[in-house]
Amino acid sequence: LGEAMLVVGRDLEATRAFERALAITPGSPEARYGYARAMIAINRPEVAADQLRSLVAEAPTNIAALNALGVAQDLLGDHAAAEATYRQALGVMPGAESVRNNLALSLALQDRFGEALDLLRPVAEGPNATRRSRQNLALVYGLEGDMVAAERISRIDLGGEELANNLAYFAALRGMPAPNLRALALAPENDPVLTEPRLTRKSKSVRRATPPTTDQIAP
Repeated sequence: LGEAMLVVGRDLEATRAFERALAITPGSPEARYGYARAMIAINRPEVAADQLRSLVAEAPTNIAALNALGVAQDLLGDHAAAEATYRQALGVMPGAESVRNNLALSLALQDRFGEALDLLRPVAEGPNATRRSRQNLALVYGLEGDMVAAERISRIDLGGEELANNLAYFAALRGMPAPNLRALALAPENDPVLTEPRLTRKSKSVRRATPPTTDQIAP
């Protein structure tokens, strides 16, 4: 039930559902992971991080928990810890696209745009690129302030009002204080299995591609 509530954006109901599940089976990795994702969704990353650290300690190769922990750490502003967590996940599964996207966004939030773009370009500009991967790349260009490149990439998939809304959104993000920027740029998409990149749900157009995946494997 908790997963279903997350999928439709009913985050508080999801939280209560996972709390009930934990009351019955407090050691359940699935319930603990779901509860952590719900905590991220309601902007309680400190609670999520505690749950996820415990899960990772028990299963260091749990890509989903690692990816979600990185998101929580980014939301808390601890980008160095988030980067280490994402890289640990990629050491286990180098091809985990959602983890790569989350790492790239984390780097962009530290103004390390060159490194972020190096992670995203091979996927977003390759033969198997998807709309989602391209819009993640456009987001990083937008955060960098390269609106020409952001528009060029966005225009592959978007046009008219959608395109204009995305570009305005990117520009607005750049002017935000760091805590607000993190909260918006890192807002997780409530995918029951974090397998997709994450963009904020504040904009339909840039909507994940973000995110946060739980098999992201996610948040």
